[in-house]
Amino acid sequence: VQEVVEMILRHARNQIAWKGEIMGIREMRKHAAWYTSGYKNSAKLRGRINEVESYQELEELFRKVLQKPEL
Repeated sequence: VQEVVEMILRHARNQIAWKGEIMGIREMRKHAAWYTSGYKNSAKLRGRINEVESYQELEELFRKVLQKPEL
C-alpha cells in the first residue's frame, strides 16, 4: 500500500506540474481510482478521492489511509 500511495502522490505532483493544480487534481482523481481498484474498501476511498480539490488534501487523505488502511 505504501508503494501505491507514493506512486499516486508522485503522479499527482507530475500532473500538477504539467497541467496546474486545478486540472491536475481533477484528472488525478480518475487515475487514483485506477490505482486503488481491487483494494479493500476501495469504493469508499474512491468516493473520498473524488472530493479532493488540492494536492494537500490528497496527501492528507493518503496519510490517513496509511495510518488506518481500512478507510
